[in-house]
Amino acid sequence: MRILLVEQGDPKIRRYVVDKLICNNYRLTLINELNAVWDKQKFDKVILTRLSNWPYIMENVIKEHETEKFEGVLCFNEGSIPLANKIAKLLNLPLISKYSGDSFRFKDRMRVAFESYGVISPDYKILNSRKEMYALKDWEYPLVLKPSALMGSLGVVKVNSYEELPKKINYPLCADFELNFDGEIYLLVKCTVFQVQY
Repeated sequence: MRILLVEQGDPKIRRYVVDKLICNNYRLTLINELNAVWDKQKFDKVILTRLSNWPYIMENVIKEHETEKFEGVLCFNEGSIPLANKIAKLLNLPLISKYSGDSFRFKDRMRVAFESYGVISPDYKILNSRKEMYALKDWEYPLVLKPSALMGSLGVVKVNSYEELPKKINYPLCADFELNFDGEIYLLVKCTVFQVQY
């Protein structure tokens, strides 16, 4: 079976997935943003492009699919889900469901999924506005503030004391990352929601 992988990710935490797929006789084609492709020999084909260059991606994916059909589209991180779904829709393949994608992307939903399977997680609290920071007065410090739906440690900040909180709370509140796929804008975070954990 042939799988299209959208973005390769970090080899330290992604290589085992690629190895497992190859062990199970999947053949992989990779669409990747960077020239630094790790283990290039493991992929049947590598398409290097800007991930925002939808016309180029569409043209190449259709050509590849006509040559030999893909059975599915796979991605490793939440930022790639909109593009992976757009490609899957174009090729009439199954999409990553919104429910599944959200449980990876939104850290509060991820915690609920973890808890339902008995996975131990740090304590956390979702705050919806700056004024809710007062609920953290009795928490044990240091804390880590992070947007509930972002990646790559964007907007993540350590707070050493309650007195330091008002100075640092805007980092996760204002953090955002914009993805543009074929003129559709995807914002990865809602600026008024973030997570606090310790």
